[in-house]
Amino acid sequence: MKFQKFLNGFLTVLVILLAGVLTFVTLRTVQGKPVMFAGCCVMQVITGSMEPALHVGDCVLVQQVDSSSLQKSDIIAYVSEVQDVAGLSVMHRITDTLPDGSFLVMGDANPVP
Repeated sequence: MKFQKFLNGFLTVLVILLAGVLTFVTLRTVQGKPVMFAGCCVMQVITGSMEPALHVGDCVLVQQVDSSSLQKSDIIAYVSEVQDVAGLSVMHRITDTLPDGSFLVMGDANPVP
């Protein structure tokens, strides 16, 4: 009887915690912000800019890495500074590394970087 009460209490706390985590993840996702756990996050592709490599609706596991390990043709996720999508996460392919160490990026389906 005592074990059953303990188990019921434990399960109740677990359900409340999971509901809180789910709410947090949902709110961050709706805001267009990634949710990082242990240096990784899952992002969903919401535009066709990376077709045919990534399709709308695909879920992608993104791992945080040192930018010095990145090279031309890698697909990266970054926070955009472009006016229309400023502050949102974007996934594009590196087309070149600039002299200052930054990257020129472009969606595979986009006509220009």
